[in-house]
Amino acid sequence: MTQPNRLPEELLLQIAESLEDDKPTLNSFSQASRQANRVSTNILYRSIAVGGGCAPDDAELILLVRTLLYHKQFVPKIKALTIKSFAYELEPDDPDPFSSQTPYRQGISSWLSVDNPSFMEKCKHFISIQELLSGTRFPHWRIAIENGIQPAFIGILLAMTPNVTDLHLDIKEDSRTLHHDYSPISNILGIPVQLALPYRLPRWSFARVTRLRVTEPCLAIMQVGMPQLTTLEIDLMSTDLFSLGLEWPRQLRPCQALRSILFRVDWQQLSGEIGAVSLTSIFQRLHPTRLTTIDLTFELGPETEYTSGLVPLGSFEYLAVALRDVSSTVEDLCISITPNRDVFPIEYLWTYDPILDLAEFKRLRRLSVPQQALIHRDIGKRSFANPVFPTFPESLESLEIFHPDTKVIPWLELLVSEKSSKTPNLTSITIFCDWDWDWAKNPSLDMSGSIVDQYKCEGVNLSLVERLAKRNNVIELKETSVWDADWADEDWAESIFG
Repeated sequence: MTQPNRLPEELLLQIAESLEDDKPTLNSFSQASRQANRVSTNILYRSIAVGGGCAPDDAELILLVRTLLYHKQFVPKIKALTIKSFAYELEPDDPDPFSSQTPYRQGISSWLSVDNPSFMEKCKHFISIQELLSGTRFPHWRIAIENGIQPAFIGILLAMTPNVTDLHLDIKEDSRTLHHDYSPISNILGIPVQLALPYRLPRWSFARVTRLRVTEPCLAIMQVGMPQLTTLEIDLMSTDLFSLGLEWPRQLRPCQALRSILFRVDWQQLSGEIGAVSLTSIFQRLHPTRLTTIDLTFELGPETEYTSGLVPLGSFEYLAVALRDVSSTVEDLCISITPNRDVFPIEYLWTYDPILDLAEFKRLRRLSVPQQALIHRDIGKRSFANPVFPTFPESLESLEIFHPDTKVIPWLELLVSEKSSKTPNLTSITIFCDWDWDWAKNPSLDMSGSIVDQYKCEGVNLSLVERLAKRNNVIELKETSVWDADWADEDWAESIFG
């Protein structure tokens, strides 16, 4: 068998890159030879993810900190860092760990495990974490660790990884994880932020971050400044925003380089009532950031004491109005709904009013929305008096429609017939059907040959994308041109298109 030392370095690099998501195997491969180690080391440490629950189950995080303190040569290699679901406990009667009167208390390191996961196997002979920290520039974090405040490890990790470009913080909020005398940013770092600043944290640590993914409790990390941030992803489903009132949007900061923002939010919390999420205030906080891509994903969360009795916001037009502060630069707008058969059926969307005006989105090139965001529920009725179409910007090139039913075809026929005046630059229309929803197989959804010819004559490419059922939390896409479809293995298409 060919020895790794005899293989071309390009081949070794391909092998190492293919194993990037399998850290234990990649670690074994790196130990096969000196050449394999040299090729693999950068990839091994390029992307690091640590996650766990409450202490004492977080040895992985501690071992990672120990690794980087002991082997500082690994630090510059880390480009992507993910920290998930860590929590720490402070008993109600615990004194402030930073008070000079606080007695020494054996902290997290007393139960440190040496069952090293994946590439951290080499850490098992390291000296104690206290000894490592005692001679470093992290004395305040050492005090916090000795007092069992686990986010101190997160603070150290953030402080010592200056080359990270992709930062993902998913730290669930829990009453046990909050030291109520601290600001939100201090709770993330594990020590008061004023104690962290002398160690050049945080501006030094986040200068290279271009992509930030956070849950709401971690949003305060934006306060430290990220001058190169281009993509921001915020998951607002992880906490009850009603309990936070209107405080959390204040954590947002305009970022000169920011171009893309993605939200995941509970539709129920957009009720417009006091304490609910205000998208208007969110985007006002980000102004004058030049956003080009906005992706809003809505779900309907479980009913809580705060949301009980509230009616979810019943207007897609609200979303268009809420985005007006950034509308002049947006080129790609996606509004998607995650349905739930029991809590949030698709049919419920017909109670919502559609978007009326997108004219202020003068640069909008791609629009991706549910059908109900564009087509009024009463269209086709004699009593219907609303505008058939929202006011589209002339710049629109691509239209994607989710959750269609029988109303979409006649509506599209009208749109195509008036294309020269409504959407002169439109070249692509995509209809997404979910296979696992019965209404997606409605036999009365007719796609006649005449509309196909109309689209061809107008220079519009019409396509159908079948979104298959989720497998391992991944939605498979099956795309075809509606007039060239080969559905021999799926009889339902014949009944749809006639």
